[in-house]
Amino acid sequence: TGNLTADVTYTLVSVAYANTPTCSQNLTGSASVAVRPGPSVSISGNTEVCQTNNATRAVTFTNNSNLAVIVNYSLNNVAQTALNIAANGTQTINQSIATSGNFVYTITGVAYQSVPECSSDGSQSVTIKVNSQPSFTVCIVQPTLCPGENSGGSVTFNASGGSSFQYSIKANPGVNDYQTQNVFSNLGAGSVTGFTVRNDAGCVATATCNTVSPCVSAAQT
Repeated sequence: TGNLTADVTYTLVSVAYANTPTCSQNLTGSASVAVRPGPSVSISGNTEVCQTNNATRAVTFTNNSNLAVIVNYSLNNVAQTALNIAANGTQTINQSIATSGNFVYTITGVAYQSVPECSSDGSQSVTIKVNSQPSFTVCIVQPTLCPGENSGGSVTFNASGGSSFQYSIKANPGVNDYQTQNVFSNLGAGSVTGFTVRNDAGCVATATCNTVSPCVSAAQT
């Protein structure tokens, strides 16, 4: 009969021998075959974020079927514990973004929890891209240049955690308060209100005047 794609009913009409005499006779009876559609599960959560301590981003698996399913999936090609998702239900995995890198979640297989399982391979995936948060040290040359100090000093940034850094010596800097050079020279008293470094991914680290002393590391935010 080939592969069935829809429900079908087989009905007996008659039976006869293949050879003479055929001895045919009418028959009654039927058999119905219900074709269960394959399970359908989707995954969502593609995003790109900056590295942040004590924070997560959600990856959601959605069962689009009217029956409960088992979902096999991997994280960066490493198999994870299978998920049991109720009919038309969802399940969420919270991925930490405290560490930079790419976190790729891939559905590797789906099956119903009841017979027939109608199992199938999966191929859908989402990626959480976590960009490095910059870190930096600040060297302040006479004087400290924060409000109330004397004039004639400089500030030098040394940054890591990304590339194409931009620097600012303003608290809450606007778009025009950054420069690509890491040295600020010939600064007057009160010209420094904060320290900010932004990398190519748009991730930002900051420090304030009262938390930075000459040539010490600024804390990541």
